[in-house]
Amino acid sequence: GTLIFVHELGHFACAKIFDVRVLAFSIGFGPRLLSARIGETRYVLSLLPIGGYVKLLGEGPTDEVGEAERERSFSEQPLWKRLLIVFAGPAMNFLLPLVLFFVVALNDPFLPAPVIGTGVAGEPADGVLLPGDRVLTVDGEEIRSFDDLTRIVQRNPGRSLELGIERDG
Repeated sequence: GTLIFVHELGHFACAKIFDVRVLAFSIGFGPRLLSARIGETRYVLSLLPIGGYVKLLGEGPTDEVGEAERERSFSEQPLWKRLLIVFAGPAMNFLLPLVLFFVVALNDPFLPAPVIGTGVAGEPADGVLLPGDRVLTVDGEEIRSFDDLTRIVQRNPGRSLELGIERDG
């Protein structure tokens, strides 16, 4: 249902941007559950959410368009506008997963905790930090995730850092 809505919204928004009259914006097929006319557009939600459509003025080859509305007709638009309106639906389907990916990735509440796993022999923390140690601060700066710890350590190569850790409770 979300993909259908976003797809049809692409056609709808692009048509509105180009001032093409949108007669109907419908999600689903079969019996109508909800229907309302807002302005010049009828919005419809039907029982079976397996498709949808945006009906534009002058979209079909046999549609009759009055002289007063001819300039707002889909068929009277330049080819480049008609192409943009047609391809706006698939373009929105392409953009949706990209946007969702970044929203999810940037708002991930499950960042790895700043807990030490295993040490690397010969490295500066060898024998100082033990598996299970939780890093609370680095040079007084509070640490919330392992990413925070990594970022601070990488920012300070070759410099001694004071770590506040929690060990065994």
